[in-house]
Amino acid sequence: MSEYSGKAHRGMLVSLVFSMQAAGLIVGPLLAATLLSTHISHDITWRILVAFGALPALAVYWSRRHLKETPSFLKAAGHEEGGSGKLKPAGQYDKKTHSVSFWDGFHRLIDNKMILSRLIGASVAWFLMDFAYYGNTVSSPLVLSALNGDHTILQKTITQLGIFALFAAPGYAVAALTMDKLGRKIIQILGFGMMAITFGLLAAIPNIEKLVYPFLIIYGLSYFFTEFGPNATTFVYPSEIFPVKVRTTGHGIAAAMGKIGGFLSVFTSPSSCTGTAYPPPKAQQQSSAFSASSPSSCSPKPKEKALKNSRRNHQHPSRKPPRKNKNNITEGTQLVTASH
Repeated sequence: MSEYSGKAHRGMLVSLVFSMQAAGLIVGPLLAATLLSTHISHDITWRILVAFGALPALAVYWSRRHLKETPSFLKAAGHEEGGSGKLKPAGQYDKKTHSVSFWDGFHRLIDNKMILSRLIGASVAWFLMDFAYYGNTVSSPLVLSALNGDHTILQKTITQLGIFALFAAPGYAVAALTMDKLGRKIIQILGFGMMAITFGLLAAIPNIEKLVYPFLIIYGLSYFFTEFGPNATTFVYPSEIFPVKVRTTGHGIAAAMGKIGGFLSVFTSPSSCTGTAYPPPKAQQQSSAFSASSPSSCSPKPKEKALKNSRRNHQHPSRKPPRKNKNNITEGTQLVTASH
């Protein structure tokens, strides 16, 4: 999407693609609540939910097989795409310069200091974001149990659905509408900062679970500023800050680091719940969100910049531009000129 979009609306369009996650956040609990209301066995219910989750993945897999490559990628890869979607080397194809394999892309990433710094920044921000986000989502049943331990699973599911619909979904919408106006950097720093504040309040205020409405508002705001914040920008950033030859490789590595953060959070957040059920993981997530503000402050500003500008930064560090002598003639061309 980033390669098909104009620079004026690129952030919004990429954000809208990512905002389909909001549909999943609503459809998932809605389906779960429907199944629970039928009094089907819980052992069968969770299996149906897992199986249902495979359907979107299969749909994406099938659609991607028929999706054509972008012209900029084909040019960088030195390939042509036939009517059937098969790629074949173009006439100017050179394996050394046009290779777009993962390892060639990886070496291009680490050989260029500027691109490597962007990769590290995007990966660290995504890692810390998913560490906080997945921990917040996975520990939500424990959080809601602290609010009212007498609620059934169905009631807790409906409560979670309400939080997603009232706070998370609007966050996605606001992020998409302001991505090209406020810019990625401002939204990411603001989001991480507000996440740290809301998690800190949930962890620090004594007996906040007894204050139902303040509790739900603060907990809901943590979701709003996650979506209107780093959950959107960590997806948008890698699609813009890497040159076309390494764009998907850089984006994939950053996303993988995010999932590692989510994996670690899933196991550490629930296990840290002792006694009061939720303050320990909330303090842990607050630290993660606060720490992410540092790499975010050093992030580039791709707002309203053409993607082709990033290619200029992909010049190999050992290759320096040709110098001109005092007669304004590029060095290395004098001999050729004289021979004519």
